[in-house]
Amino acid sequence: MICKNCGELNLPEARYCKNCGKKLLDDRCPVCGAKVDDGARFCIYCGADLKADVQWQTGAADNGNDVGGVAAENAKSGSVIQEDNNGRAENVEKTGSTYKKVMGIISVSLGFALAIFTTIFVFLVGLRENALVASTANASSNVNISKNYYTYYFFGEVYKDLKQSLSALTPSVFEPETNYKAYKTLSYLPAVFGTVISAVLFLAVLSVGITAIVKCAKKLTSGEDNGGIKLAIITYAVYLAGALSLLALYNANAYGEASGALGIKGEMYLSGATMAGIIVGGVLALGSIGCAVAARGKEAFSPSNIPPFVINVVKIILVLVVLFLSAGAVITIQIPDSANSNASFSAMYILSVIKPLLASDFSAEQAAAVNIATVFACLSYAATVAGLVVGAIWVVKSLSGLKNASGKPRGLVLAICFAVIEIFNMICIIVAVKGYCDFYGESGRQMSDLIGYPSAIACAVLGVLATAAEIALTVMHNLNGKEPGKAL
Repeated sequence: MICKNCGELNLPEARYCKNCGKKLLDDRCPVCGAKVDDGARFCIYCGADLKADVQWQTGAADNGNDVGGVAAENAKSGSVIQEDNNGRAENVEKTGSTYKKVMGIISVSLGFALAIFTTIFVFLVGLRENALVASTANASSNVNISKNYYTYYFFGEVYKDLKQSLSALTPSVFEPETNYKAYKTLSYLPAVFGTVISAVLFLAVLSVGITAIVKCAKKLTSGEDNGGIKLAIITYAVYLAGALSLLALYNANAYGEASGALGIKGEMYLSGATMAGIIVGGVLALGSIGCAVAARGKEAFSPSNIPPFVINVVKIILVLVVLFLSAGAVITIQIPDSANSNASFSAMYILSVIKPLLASDFSAEQAAAVNIATVFACLSYAATVAGLVVGAIWVVKSLSGLKNASGKPRGLVLAICFAVIEIFNMICIIVAVKGYCDFYGESGRQMSDLIGYPSAIACAVLGVLATAAEIALTVMHNLNGKEPGKAL
């Protein structure tokens, strides 16, 4: 082969000129020797930079350093031997490849930690109820009552408490006596819901969480892409949905004063351990997704990807707001200012308010009103749980979409279901409260003027807005005609 630089005649298999040392042009990779296409930028077999001035001298030495002996090993590690301006060989590492690898390892590690953390903290999910009875005249007479409701409370202890409270009542107390059965039913309904939610929470988190731990461990050890991160985030989503479902079951807040002498304040909220699980788990989930996004580098933040990325983030925030609002006190009662009292509670709490009414006789119309309130309160709670589950799954899919903003949105069906559930829930809440107010007749209609539904209406509106964002993402993708991206 003739050197085009100096005209020296070299052997056919030579890669560099024996006279001037310049590279001889051929169609083979200077690192691994594989045949490459004309004009290729990188070798498809070892990844070597074909445009760089690569030194390949088997058994030769440059300034006493063995260059050829490490060329193949460097090719495997993502580096090549490149000459600098002074003719000295040096390792040029492919920093982009290394950066992606490191960020990928961090992402999987955070997912691994998330799966372990959530699987452990599912045993600490619970509620805490605080009640304060305070006297403005004598602070020493203040009474603070607190009670915890952990998930295992609904596997036996709750039924013991109910049995004890019902043992003090007999059918003869009720007028008519048939109302006793209705009273027992309304007493046990929240307990049964709590048992079902707790059982599903345990089974789902433990099964999915352990699978996520195994898959993330395999990913870290063998590099196998098996969806471990996605399962870890699903584990956290189930944990979040379960905790909020329990909160929606008993959520109530009340404040009142009587003649300025006695004040009563009661509230129900997630326990400290549960909130710690939600916060730390959320940080780990966002960190894992953030590293996965960062691994894509400039591609993830190209001008064409920024709009869908921003819309996706806004949509996730809207859904999370709805999840927390729907689990809260969705109904408010504002007593006239003279009483300086107000209360707010979840729709399911209506059953606790209805129970005392069954101790007295009432007309058929009143009975129908109580039945309506009961049925729609249960429907509302079922819709609340369904919204929490669908919303949590939708958030998982949306987080997966953050990794590839240009990928096809995969949550349109979930978005529509979510909006429909939140609207249906709002209707059920309004009908349930109306049934309760109808029991009182004229005084109930006056009381209904004091009742508001700010959280229920906000959930419906924000759910529709989040769905509109999902529709916008789908339309943008279809207009751009891009192929579906890979999920986590």
